[in-house]
Amino acid sequence: MEFIFKSIGIGLLSVLVILLVVFLLVFRRIIKSVRQAMRTFNNATATNTNAQSAQRAGKEGEVIIDHRTSERINQKIFEQNEGEYVDFIEEK
Repeated sequence: MEFIFKSIGIGLLSVLVILLVVFLLVFRRIIKSVRQAMRTFNNATATNTNAQSAQRAGKEGEVIIDHRTSERINQKIFEQNEGEYVDFIEEK
C-alpha cells in the first residue's frame, strides 16, 4: 500500500514539474514578445525624434506636421545653373 502512495506522489510531482516547465516556457515567450514590441516601438520613436518635426497651423485650425530632415528642409530647389534672384529694371 505504501508503494502505491509513493508512486502516486511521484506521478503528481512529475506532473507538477512538467506544468511548471510549460508555464515558464510560455512566460518566457510572452516576455520575449513584449520586449520585441517595445524595441520596435522605441526604434520607431527614436527615428521620429531624430527627424526634425515642424508644426504649423493650416486652414481652419488644421495642424501640418513636417517630418523632413533639416538637410531636406534646407535643400535648394533651384538647379545649379539657375539663379535664385532675377535682375529686373523697374519701370515707371
